[in-house]
Amino acid sequence: MNDYRTKPIGDFITKLADGIWQIELPHLKTQSANVFLIEDEKITLIDSGPPDPFCMDILLKALRRIGYQWTDINLLLLTHPHIDHLGGVAFLPTLPEIYAFKGTQTEMRTYDHYMKRWRGLLDKFASEYPELQGILLSKLSIDWLHSFFPVGGTLEITKEVIDGETISLGKRELQVIYTPGHSMHHMSLLLKQEKLFFSGDFMLHRGPALAHVMGDQVEAFIQSIKRVEDLTIEKVYPSHGYPFSFESGLGRVSSLISRQEERLLNALSDSPKTAMDLYISYIGSKNASIERFGLDFAGADTIIKHLLNKGDIKKEGLYFYRNGFYH
Repeated sequence: MNDYRTKPIGDFITKLADGIWQIELPHLKTQSANVFLIEDEKITLIDSGPPDPFCMDILLKALRRIGYQWTDINLLLLTHPHIDHLGGVAFLPTLPEIYAFKGTQTEMRTYDHYMKRWRGLLDKFASEYPELQGILLSKLSIDWLHSFFPVGGTLEITKEVIDGETISLGKRELQVIYTPGHSMHHMSLLLKQEKLFFSGDFMLHRGPALAHVMGDQVEAFIQSIKRVEDLTIEKVYPSHGYPFSFESGLGRVSSLISRQEERLLNALSDSPKTAMDLYISYIGSKNASIERFGLDFAGADTIIKHLLNKGDIKKEGLYFYRNGFYH
């Protein structure tokens, strides 16, 4: 984060096309979350970034650099109800029109209710994986989780949109593409004229994590891949990272689940493993940040449960076994 603080504001802004801008907001020290600005009769933002004061300051300064104040924003489109995409707007002084996919408001109820639900993530995992309680319920983990999901924000959805709906910005139109899996109320947005795809967290360079404990579904994600296969798209603008071709992005998400399954199955090929062993295999590192352990473990837990449901692995006590091995 310190490196970000020394960067001039222009380094956070990229002009992607005529009237389309990417604003990169620092996120989790080594990562970033993207906000997209589309200039038209309705000045539109796609996502608002996380509710970190530094991020919100960058967003407001970036808008001014491009030529706008926050009050100039007419429309905010939320790709999905995760903190790093909707949290920022919940702490800004005024709210524009806010569109999200149908069911988002029901899932959230209120901003604070939703944040408190996420804050319960560690308790849920600790009850299911008692061997990890020491890490999950440490003061460091809990304090970090509470800081990452701050309460006290205000967020109300103006309109809920549905799959296939067209959102007119003026000369430009965005088509809503329902892409659940990573969040069951996830939408991507297709700018048909330019064949540009704002993919949210559905299509990323490495592929998103799925949090089964929060309602995400592997099967829904697989169906979302099939849903977008026949779309005419040239460029993908993801909510994390940099733009890439649709063809390469489709290849990554199409193989995402099988790659994650293979990683865990390979880890179980020589001997039974604990949940921590499988977590390390899943993320590919022994040096994961303990502060965000619960969030990262949510991804591993989802694939573990998927393999258990398919009967590819089983669990006895603290250990997971690969079926057909260790005779």
